Amino acid sequence: MDIRLQSSYSGIEPPVLARIFLLPLQSASGMIDRAIGAFVAKGPLNHAPYRFEIERTDLHPLHAETALITPPPHMGMKPTKVPHLRVLSGARAG
Repeated sequence: MDIRLQSSYSGIEPPVLARIFLLPLQSASGMIDRAIGAFVAKGPLNHAPYRFEIERTDLHPLHAETALITPPPHMGMKPTKVPHLRVLSGARAG
């Protein structure tokens, strides 16, 4: 999903344009019940907070063939047997 936003015009500065991107994620159980997103704003961000209005929404359905494509290997990088992230038991938060 792609959502286009625009801040209200204040009369002093031009409106701020923004977009929100939401992409579906599959959980370990195989269900698509999660999402990851990003918020991007373009314009003079001088006077917070901003209130945005939705200008347009675009929904782009994903096809099963798209989800099954394996991304190409990263420029000669070989997979390692040691994971980059680990769960540490008994560790204390900073």
